[in-house]
Amino acid sequence: MLENKQTEGKPSKKLAKPRALASIIIALVVIVAGGAYYAIQAFADDAPPKLTSDAKYQGLIKDGQYDFAAWETADKNKFEENKEDAEDESWNVIDIRSTSQGANYLYAEEDLTFYDVITRIDPKGESIVVARYNPKSSKFDIYPQTNYYNRNLTNVVDPKDEDEATIQAGEGFMVVSTKSSKGYGLYHGDDMNEITESPACKLSKGWNLVASHTEDLKALVAHCYEDVDTIWVETDPTAFDKKFKKGSNTASELTDLTRALVWIKFADDPSIKDPTPDAVDDLTAVGAEGKVTLNWTTPDSGVEGVEISSYKIRLSEAGGTEYREVPILASDVSPSTTGFVIANLDTSITEYDFSIMTTNELEYSSAYSEKATAAPGVSTDPEPTPDPNLDSPHFGEM
Repeated sequence: MLENKQTEGKPSKKLAKPRALASIIIALVVIVAGGAYYAIQAFADDAPPKLTSDAKYQGLIKDGQYDFAAWETADKNKFEENKEDAEDESWNVIDIRSTSQGANYLYAEEDLTFYDVITRIDPKGESIVVARYNPKSSKFDIYPQTNYYNRNLTNVVDPKDEDEATIQAGEGFMVVSTKSSKGYGLYHGDDMNEITESPACKLSKGWNLVASHTEDLKALVAHCYEDVDTIWVETDPTAFDKKFKKGSNTASELTDLTRALVWIKFADDPSIKDPTPDAVDDLTAVGAEGKVTLNWTTPDSGVEGVEISSYKIRLSEAGGTEYREVPILASDVSPSTTGFVIANLDTSITEYDFSIMTTNELEYSSAYSEKATAAPGVSTDPEPTPDPNLDSPHFGEM
């Protein structure tokens, strides 16, 4: 019988190697899983930045603690002045909701510093955080807190500093409060259409939170559409749903904006561009048998990635001042020749003038083209079918 020379309590080398290998595999799994966890927390589904108390790697506030900047006497006195102004000037009044799950997303009609915001909120809220996401630093600029904040995610700024702490009119910001309160001269997302324009195309590369001055997302980003990457629209006071992703949606789907606050991610610093399509510059008209065939080359839409959606044909007796307009969809135009036939014209009119206007998916229209003239000729159809477009056209006078 062979003697077992293995030292008592010491694993055999045959067992040690598999165990070591298993340990390495487990360690790798933990590292990979941990890395995936961090990535999901910070970049889940290309979601916009959050200001919450429960998302460790996207949030701001320490769970279970509210070490916010406390109200000072000067703040309370300034609030009383603002409250009087609010009553005299009929400022908008909103509820600042106490929430441990997220922020109140707000905006203002005029430029405000963080301090202005503080002094427009009733001090019974006791402690608050005011924050505005800064795309240049990829952090939240916040009002100073007495104790806790995440240095990796936030920049503390002087609340009265007009360079660092000014929120533009129509730019979104966030307020977290320990107790429910009232805000004066501020707006929630569902108070939409209170502003006349949005700063959307005046901001920076990365994520920007803005209020929309229009119910149509197409119009909101029309002047900087080429630089848009992703848009998320607010669906409740603390949540946003993705509505548009460049490359996976078309501009025609950028509709039904039901709330005013929108996260927009720009691939580059947005450049302002006129979204008006070019006018048709080669319209031709050929008439025969009571019809006129119009042909033209599809003009530039004005914005890369945006299509021409419709045309409007204007026709009148040659040299006349009264005209009719016929709207047509781009899909109704012959794709091979970019042409359209207008039938059943009044053949007692010797010649017609035609011109055409182009409209793109962003609903911007060109000027009318130069006129093309044609004689409809005599129809060979004994009982021509009336053209519905010409039965109820839009009339006007040049």
